[in-house]
Amino acid sequence: MNILLICTGNTCRSPMVEGILRKARPDVFVRSRGISAKEGAPLSAEAERILRDEGLLFSHEAHQLQQEDLAWADKIFVMTAAQLALLRLIFPAEEKKFALISPEGKDVFDPFSGGEVEYQLAFDALQTAIYERFL
Repeated sequence: MNILLICTGNTCRSPMVEGILRKARPDVFVRSRGISAKEGAPLSAEAERILRDEGLLFSHEAHQLQQEDLAWADKIFVMTAAQLALLRLIFPAEEKKFALISPEGKDVFDPFSGGEVEYQLAFDALQTAIYERFL
């Protein structure tokens, strides 16, 4: 199974959840992308710290979402209802693949301008979502 994880910049949430899912389900193929990613940007410092502390750090640089990514994916998970609505509007042919990462339909807020607490809260929400969806 091919899983695509999408957030805004591909430097915080989607790479964190990519690390969680890679460890939890090594039998699936995982990619992360950003809707507005700066190609080649590194992980945010806090996301890198959390992934390192959790033993989930992997080589990552940000990538902009492309049509080929959508075709590759069997399932596509986004972080917010706004992202879900936007992607359904832009890519209606892929609508059935899209879902919020949270099974409860809750947004996972963007910790980008926050500190350690905001990043940890986002990581915890993503980890819970992966356990509920995939384990």
